[in-house]
Amino acid sequence: MLDSASSGAAACEPKTVMKCGVSNQPSRLYPADARMCTNCDPQQRLYYVISDDKSVLSSARFYTVRLSVSDKGVGEIELVGKTSLRDRSRQPLGATTSHSQAVPPDPEGIAFDARRQRLYWSSEGAFEPDRTGEPAVVLDPWVRIAGLDGSYLGEFTMPPGFDMSAAGDTGPRPNRSLEGLTLLPDGRFLFAAMEDPRYEDGPNPDRDHAALVRITKFDVESRSPVAQYAYPLGLTSSPSETNGLSDLVALTDSFFLVVERSGSDKGAVVRIYRADIGTAADVLQSPSLVAHPVLPMLKSLVTDLTNTPGTETAGQYRGHDVGAEASRRALLGRSGER
Repeated sequence: MLDSASSGAAACEPKTVMKCGVSNQPSRLYPADARMCTNCDPQQRLYYVISDDKSVLSSARFYTVRLSVSDKGVGEIELVGKTSLRDRSRQPLGATTSHSQAVPPDPEGIAFDARRQRLYWSSEGAFEPDRTGEPAVVLDPWVRIAGLDGSYLGEFTMPPGFDMSAAGDTGPRPNRSLEGLTLLPDGRFLFAAMEDPRYEDGPNPDRDHAALVRITKFDVESRSPVAQYAYPLGLTSSPSETNGLSDLVALTDSFFLVVERSGSDKGAVVRIYRADIGTAADVLQSPSLVAHPVLPMLKSLVTDLTNTPGTETAGQYRGHDVGAEASRRALLGRSGER
């Protein structure tokens, strides 16, 4: 949900709250050729932050945030502006008033393209169960392209098996679809990560069983999926009952920082991993990740935020990025709509 940027927007409402923290990690956790800031404009110190309130408080939107990072942590955070995301007809993507109308998107990921001066943003789709006399309403996941003014500039072709099911038994699970989004440092490829497995890829992880989720590689020029990899979600830790991939940031064309997050009314567990495609199998054409064995990505733990001082509300951390400073600090963000 958090991505660095180089442009502002109009003033934003006071009800939006955002907090950030910094995780200082040894440089050995990063590949030697990793870019120190994945999408950063150090002079502007601006980031794009997407709202995922499903158009409850306002239309689908993103915020522009200015902040600085130092050895003492994150400095003053300035909300510079708010911009509505628009559809093909140039209208804001707003809330609906009737179950029979198209449901609003559920924005989750955002990535800034410095070279092309535009944004990529994902919606994990929507599923509303059938009501008396009305069919179930579904909205398929998407990855769209937006101008810095929020205008619709196109969208990517989705990979096979990403259509929501009205019966709720195939494809992505409701509210568990596209979550993280990141652009490679050279701007050639965009990666989109699922939060949890599709129905065909097995059950969600629990305290006894891990799970595999799909990370799709898109060619930015053709707007098409070119590869897909299985990421191994870990077991769920108490007090949570399930686990999910919340966000990812590309360090190189193979290495990523990945946030795994789980939560419940009794608490939350948030961990950051370094993940590597390495020799992982391309599963783009594989209809299931459990019908036959697949070789997944490799990962190693970077930090566990669960008991880290200053992260008492770790369950609300939804996005992260890598700061521009030479120390390569991981920038963590959590936000809430009051």
